[in-house]
Amino acid sequence: MTRTASVPSALELVAGDPRIRAIRRLIAQADAAIAAGDLVRAHELLAQAVSV
Repeated sequence: MTRTASVPSALELVAGDPRIRAIRRLIAQADAAIAAGDLVRAHELLAQAVSV
């Protein structure tokens, strides 16, 4: 029987990418802004996330 190495998923490959971390941080901030009722700020944060 041949053993094969485990192939990392795409999510695992990009998890350490600083751009992904920045996008996740901006989305979390936008979520908090929505919870606080600040939809303008949420929109600004999501626009930043899309441009990363």
